[in-house]
Amino acid sequence: AVPLEINNFLQWSKPTNDWSCKFSVYFVQTSLVCSILTLAAVAMDRYFAICRPFRKTMTVQKARLLSAGVVVLSCILNSPILFVFGVNNYVSGRNGENFGICMVLREYANEAFVSVVLSANFVVFVVCSV
Repeated sequence: AVPLEINNFLQWSKPTNDWSCKFSVYFVQTSLVCSILTLAAVAMDRYFAICRPFRKTMTVQKARLLSAGVVVLSCILNSPILFVFGVNNYVSGRNGENFGICMVLREYANEAFVSVVLSANFVVFVVCSV
């Protein structure tokens, strides 16, 4: 998946594909966080099942609620991507053609808040792996 994503980020595109850029990055990052949180929830369930075998810790209702919570938390954690990512438009030096690159928009590129928000996925990964 990583080489495909590198291709998607570096792909020359038409300047009008702003929403496809935003949503492709958003869905990839949201599914990443959703997978990490789901694996962490399964690991916690298995831990309690082994350490407390006579106590029923997970019911179907709790599992559904936890799954919905994981999806909602993943969507919330990655929602800033919809605002800071987009297509930066450039003009080619050779033939004067317009093209765009899907990346963090120029107006947000140097802000510390954006770096903190975009590194939240890494923090989730580290916290869940401990």
